[in-house]
Amino acid sequence: MGTSVLNMEPEDIHMAEVLATIKAVIFEARTLGPIPFKEIYRRLTDAEYHIGLRDGVIPIYVAVVFHELKQQIVIQDRYGQVPLNADVMQQMLSAPDNYYISYFDWDADKADFVEKLAGVFSDYVIEAEKLNDVYGYVASAMKRWYLALPKYTRESKKTFGEKYGINVQVVSAGTGECLERIAAEKDNPQADIMFGGMNYANSFNPDYVPLFEQYVAAGDDKLPEAYQNFNDITTHYCLDGSAALLINVEEYEKLGLKIDEFKGYADLLRPELKGKIAMGDPANSSSAWAELTNMLLVMGDEPYDEKAWEWVNTFIGNLNGIILSSSSAIYKGVVAGEYVVGVSYEDPCVSLLVDGADNVKLVYPEEGAVWLPAGVSIIKNAPNMENAKKFVDWIISDEGQAEVAKTTARPVNPEIANTAKEMTPFTDINVKYEDMELCGTSKKAWQERWTELFNAAQ
Repeated sequence: MGTSVLNMEPEDIHMAEVLATIKAVIFEARTLGPIPFKEIYRRLTDAEYHIGLRDGVIPIYVAVVFHELKQQIVIQDRYGQVPLNADVMQQMLSAPDNYYISYFDWDADKADFVEKLAGVFSDYVIEAEKLNDVYGYVASAMKRWYLALPKYTRESKKTFGEKYGINVQVVSAGTGECLERIAAEKDNPQADIMFGGMNYANSFNPDYVPLFEQYVAAGDDKLPEAYQNFNDITTHYCLDGSAALLINVEEYEKLGLKIDEFKGYADLLRPELKGKIAMGDPANSSSAWAELTNMLLVMGDEPYDEKAWEWVNTFIGNLNGIILSSSSAIYKGVVAGEYVVGVSYEDPCVSLLVDGADNVKLVYPEEGAVWLPAGVSIIKNAPNMENAKKFVDWIISDEGQAEVAKTTARPVNPEIANTAKEMTPFTDINVKYEDMELCGTSKKAWQERWTELFNAAQ
């Protein structure tokens, strides 16, 4: 099939008139506001405009003009803005009454702003969208970021904000990145709380302790003793399942393996899975770190012994260099079929099941799975200190815990049960309990050992 080129300044006066007519409608939208797409059709076909173009060739001219002006054109349907791509173009041409054209004045400042936003949400940008939409792709990336937030973050933000009339803004990033940012801003704090990521190790890390305010929430003494605030800094609000193995059923069975025979960590060493497993970096990700300590707890003869490290070393070999920087990329990649197995954590994996994902299976390792309390801490000299304290009090109140129970995290208050039927009850899981103090004091050394083993395997 050959390639055709249409000159935007043709010598043929009739062709030039067609292109100018389409452009005129677009430029009118600059001053008049949104114009129905059918207006282009009307001007190209009605006798009063003396063009009389056939319907069949209109899409060619429209596509050329839209490509030239793609930075300025905004397409909307009755629900809002839609991407300017081939699929939408086809829908517009078949139902021109349903779409509107708006004009967007594009300049260097706006381009710079969009580029900066794209950097912030880079983990959620799809490169192909950038080819058809010079700024809408960022809005799509921001939507993906929001949907990727733990559901309890989204629900807590909404419910708490409405209750107290407080505008809650969430900045989502990896635990390490958040802590680095808090440290960098310690002389002029820009955030109020660290919501999540405050595990035992981080809560006792001498580099991080000075960054947070001492505060014990109202009602903390009513929680189970194991989950109470143990250092006057970290309030525990939910239990996170450290060990969740997510399998793409179809891809797994394509390897000649039977999905019902996948039971736990031992199955991660199957040679058929080499290079097909996704995991985060325990040196930089709190969820991957929790997974590593879970492995070390249950894969040796004794907790955290050398035999467990030997197993970890073998497992690293089967990763074949695959370490992802984003925890969300793990479970998303499994659903998409990019990876066969994802070494993840419970909350997002169950969320997929709740949302209807039917091509994946969640397995809790038969060797044992740990649930760790997740914490929230108030940043030292927080600019909105009283509101921060209100939030910490609220999140462990019955109302706050009821919000957690609606999600796929488990409330730290055992009297409040989850409502999602996809949550496997503890009675059906081999639940293990971690030595949090040992893991906390050993974190740096174990992270360094993991990194050395991983680098040696490459």
